[in-house]
Amino acid sequence: METDYKFRIRGMDRPVTEVYFRHDDENVNENHIFEFLRAGGAYEPDVTNLLRLALRPGDVFVDIGANVGYFSVLGGLLVGPEGRVVSVEPDPANIERIRLQARLNGLETPDIVDRPLAEAERQAEFFFNARSSGGNALWDPVAFNGDERMRGGARTMTTTTLDAVIADRGLDGVRLVKIDTEGAEQLILRGARGLLDRKAIRFVVAELHQKGLAQLGGGLDGLLTEMAGRGYLCFVLYFDGRPPQYLAPGMQFTGEVMCNALFTTPDGYAELWPALTHNPGVERDAVTGKLRLHT
Repeated sequence: METDYKFRIRGMDRPVTEVYFRHDDENVNENHIFEFLRAGGAYEPDVTNLLRLALRPGDVFVDIGANVGYFSVLGGLLVGPEGRVVSVEPDPANIERIRLQARLNGLETPDIVDRPLAEAERQAEFFFNARSSGGNALWDPVAFNGDERMRGGARTMTTTTLDAVIADRGLDGVRLVKIDTEGAEQLILRGARGLLDRKAIRFVVAELHQKGLAQLGGGLDGLLTEMAGRGYLCFVLYFDGRPPQYLAPGMQFTGEVMCNALFTTPDGYAELWPALTHNPGVERDAVTGKLRLHT
């Protein structure tokens, strides 16, 4: 059954964003998103907060791995009619949901790239995950996980690059790129080397899917090193919107849940978090007014 809802997304000292969402209770991804929204929060609050903090009217936003369109719609509402959203999503079923959710929110016809992105234009097998289209990938989830319920078939597709997508649209650059592609993030950023080298992308928010990166011949340290070589540092995001933590090449990283990270230049970080209040671990005594160590 499909039901329409309206949610108000708050936080990051920004105006409330009203989002209309059509929930198909037989769609696994939409069930997952709906659970967050119904609880009064935001789906993937770390990424939602980053979009609300970084995107402004008139900006360009690229949503790679757009799935059913939650972030594409949110981005479209934030950049407004004078802005631009490009949604990259190879799954035809997901594309239909993107179009539906966009119409529901009064957005113009979405600009959709229906091909996977990679480091170059080439032929690649795109695997469909039958359990959840959020697990579609350029590698076979059944071969890795051994779960036959994931087997949704594969299709040979011609990949493209982020450099080509932006050039084809005559755009000079991108304010924010979001990437959630089950481990293809490193390949996709290699395919954006032209944009990155001239700092034409201000912010990248990407999932750090270490198993997926390894399946495609990459790795987290290689990703961090490549991006640092282009002047982009990596900062791990938090759900509560606090300033993210620097993750340097060479550091070992583990997380309780799948992590999203921000890649930006030092001045990009300072733009989003222009002030720092530091407390090394003291508190003020309520009676004497004196500082003491927090115990």
